[in-house]
Amino acid sequence: MSDFSVLTDLIVSAAHKMPVWLFVLVGSFLEEIISPIPTYAVMVTAGTVARVQRISVLLLPVLAILSSLGKTLASYIYYVLADVVEDILVPRFGKYIGVTHADVELMGAKLSARRGDWWLLFSLRAIPIIPSVPVSVVAGLIKIDRNLFLSTTFVGTAVKNLLYLVVGFFGLDAVRRAARDVRFLVAAIIMLVACYVGYRLYVRYRRPSTPIEKPAEDRLLDK
Repeated sequence: MSDFSVLTDLIVSAAHKMPVWLFVLVGSFLEEIISPIPTYAVMVTAGTVARVQRISVLLLPVLAILSSLGKTLASYIYYVLADVVEDILVPRFGKYIGVTHADVELMGAKLSARRGDWWLLFSLRAIPIIPSVPVSVVAGLIKIDRNLFLSTTFVGTAVKNLLYLVVGFFGLDAVRRAARDVRFLVAAIIMLVACYVGYRLYVRYRRPSTPIEKPAEDRLLDK
């Protein structure tokens, strides 16, 4: 039996022995600390257990928030460790590559000040295929603002974990069928939004320009 199979069996066993809210909280924390444990193994299992225990689907967002709390705490550990390592290594060895501690702090401050970086970091957390630990380490190394790091980690992870919970609760096939059913609705919404934006642009740039009034001297000459 492979190590992955052993981990999977342990996860399933723990999910049936613990309250599901405690399982997602502790499981998400350990999943971030112990790299071989994949995120989907914890959250999909939690979604399946929630269905078996007849937990309302309306409580899935609550479970996603609890799981995000556990993972955010674990991610913050990596963030702090990377920050400490940067404080030790860059002052000693940065001179060999032309980088100072002040340069790193300035880069982190610039990244944290731009509005679009919140959405960038949020996307890195919310997209399932992107590993979480490297994001935490890099954020700590380049001194990303702590509040920015924590908020994007918490919200992005909650969105991703909710997706896994839904897959575990309804099953992958059911999710795929639902996605096919709503694709026409999504396409219609996109078309309506595109038409509205196009109309607003048309109205904005179709307005006739007001005639430019001639200076008083020119009016006198015309007379």
